[in-house]
Amino acid sequence: MKDKNLAVFDLDGVILESIDCKTNAFADLYSQYGANIQNKIIKHHLNNGGISRYEKIKFYHEKILNMKLSNNEFNKLLNQFSHLVLKQVLNSEFVEDVQNFLMEISKKFTLVLSTGTPTNEAIQILKHRKLDKFFLHILGSPETKKNHLAKLFNDNNYQNKYFFGDAMTDYEAAIEFEMKF
Repeated sequence: MKDKNLAVFDLDGVILESIDCKTNAFADLYSQYGANIQNKIIKHHLNNGGISRYEKIKFYHEKILNMKLSNNEFNKLLNQFSHLVLKQVLNSEFVEDVQNFLMEISKKFTLVLSTGTPTNEAIQILKHRKLDKFFLHILGSPETKKNHLAKLFNDNNYQNKYFFGDAMTDYEAAIEFEMKF
């Protein structure tokens, strides 16, 4: 029965109260460009939850700062962002009662994490929070949530499919793959 039931979870705002951690990291990352630029970036970030930092950093430089990034500069910014955000996320609060919910739902459903957080960080976060044992797969960026789901459904035919998310990207992925949201 469990192999026919799938529950996909987002991370930030669904398992951990960590959305503000990412907002703060983007504000810090772009502090050198002044309050006006920071405000544009924060607004975009908050209005586009679920999109990976890979896409956002490229967008911010190309569309807001009108700057091209070399691969070296891009990787440097990704590392800075990771450094700024990881400690905060590791210490963020759980969404209320999510640990009990994961324990109960994992008895009847295969659980998968699909997040905009880089895969290696998501694994580190879930291990640190002792939640990795619940998830068959921990999937993150740079791949998109739609790519995660395409791979899952390519290999399995689930009868009951749920996506627990809080962003438009979560909703769009759920709708495309006929999941309850």
